[in-house]
Amino acid sequence: MAGTYVSDEAYQAFTTLSEYLLAVDAVIVSARAGLDIYDTDLVDLAFEDMARYELLRSFLAQGATRHLRIVLRDLLYVQQRAARLQQLMRDFSHQVEIRMVAETRDADAFIYSDAGVCLYRPQHDHPKSILTLGDLSRYRLFSSRFAQMFDASEQAVSSTTLGL
Repeated sequence: MAGTYVSDEAYQAFTTLSEYLLAVDAVIVSARAGLDIYDTDLVDLAFEDMARYELLRSFLAQGATRHLRIVLRDLLYVQQRAARLQQLMRDFSHQVEIRMVAETRDADAFIYSDAGVCLYRPQHDHPKSILTLGDLSRYRLFSSRFAQMFDASEQAVSSTTLGL
């Protein structure tokens, strides 16, 4: 990838949004059973792109034990503009859960798979990111941090619409 700095095969740094999105795809593809995401609002992950939507759909369709868990700081985009993500929530309601964290000072974002592939953005409003493959210490850090946020958050987006 142009503009990509690679210090070794297990660690890659990216500086552009297009590189970040390619790394998001790599994390999704690497997932065996679980995919966890902590982000501001999911806008930059571009789940509304057809190709990325199909990656997520394919991942979830491979088995009922696969799951996608998301913790967000802001739900406005998901509730009002993320039609494909809402469709995934309807089609795989038992596998997709989106929660909202009440208050946080964190300015970062990350996505990781159960295969130990982690993508980290130190500042959610800047495309600079780091992809690690098989870094167990980083995986454990993100997994532990995500579990704490997930447990402390509330389910905020439902897969069903109730009405009269």
